[in-house]
Amino acid sequence: MFQGRLVFKFGDKSKNIIIRVLPILALTAWFTFMLNEEQNRKELLYKLMKDAHAADNTNQSRYHQTLKDINCSLKNVPESEKEILLLYIKGSKENLEQKLIEEHVADSTKVHIRNSLDYIPCECKNET
Repeated sequence: MFQGRLVFKFGDKSKNIIIRVLPILALTAWFTFMLNEEQNRKELLYKLMKDAHAADNTNQSRYHQTLKDINCSLKNVPESEKEILLLYIKGSKENLEQKLIEEHVADSTKVHIRNSLDYIPCECKNET
């Protein structure tokens, strides 16, 4: 009658195979785990970089709006004294227009950029 014990009897040949195969299986499992961890790290870094890039583009569009606000608030100042500010606005505008062409910029970020380029400050709306 069965007493609840299960005994495996291995011959010398079976023991040799187990001793040779077991470390290979253990290493394979370990390498698979490590590769999976590395892939997870790469995916996380990609997501973080993508989010940071989108935030940077959004900040650049806000910067452009701020430059427009400053320019509009200085409407009584002669153009000759605002040359540097106008150069910053021109450079910012060109930079944002280039980002609209680039494929790697997300559509939601392009919406922010378009809104920034079309932005007219409140103080200047009264003039138009």
